[in-house]
Amino acid sequence: MGQSGWPAVGAAELEAHVERNREERHVAALLFALMVGSRSGLTRLMEQCGVEDAGRKSENARLFYEYTFLRDWWHGLDNDSKHSGICDLLGRLAEDDDEREAVSWLGGQAAPEPFNRLFSTRPSKTSIESPARWSTSLIEGLGSESLRRPALLLAWMFRIKPDIVVLLPDGEVVSFEAKLDSDEDVYRSHVVGADSIRQIDLQKRMFKLLLGVTGLHSVLLCRPSGTVSARPRIDWPSAFDCFSADERALVEPHARADVLST
Repeated sequence: MGQSGWPAVGAAELEAHVERNREERHVAALLFALMVGSRSGLTRLMEQCGVEDAGRKSENARLFYEYTFLRDWWHGLDNDSKHSGICDLLGRLAEDDDEREAVSWLGGQAAPEPFNRLFSTRPSKTSIESPARWSTSLIEGLGSESLRRPALLLAWMFRIKPDIVVLLPDGEVVSFEAKLDSDEDVYRSHVVGADSIRQIDLQKRMFKLLLGVTGLHSVLLCRPSGTVSARPRIDWPSAFDCFSADERALVEPHARADVLST
């Protein structure tokens, strides 16, 4: 290391990055690779998540890394379908008659530019913009107060990406949120009331209210000594222990020791 603390250029310092790596997506990617490559290991992991008949279900599982269903679905729609799709999703998030009436009003605002001006600081004149690009400050200042809460929830839901999602037969879903040295993200705004919304709670609402998932297992992947919130959780060593020693050996050179063993 030089006097500034910056490492000298060389393979030794780069090799040491394995133990310094704080990126949970890196560890999640290693676990995902094992899940895709070993159905027996996936079965044991699903059993830890509370999935019944995990062996049969794991044989027909489909796995996704950084799950972005809403954005991918949106990308394939034409303009008219984008407008009606937004209104449909907002209607699923509406909780009372005032919010449903506000969503119904929005259904009559189909022209791209005036519609986008409600939510975007740089409104497109030609196409309805994705809720992933909506401005939080504009939503919080909407003239229709009853539209604010569902619109903000929808914008947040378009931005989130559960780290690993396993789609099982019969509509059952296991969703993993990976944390290493950090706690869950928290979404805050006066629009949603005094209570903030934690990351996994937002994901649950997305799966249940927008995607219609009824059999949902939301699991936090974390370090055994982590300070993450009390939730259904599996620590990293227990998750990797679902796989054989030979399988774990494939990822050991690429992961911090404290995520592979206690």
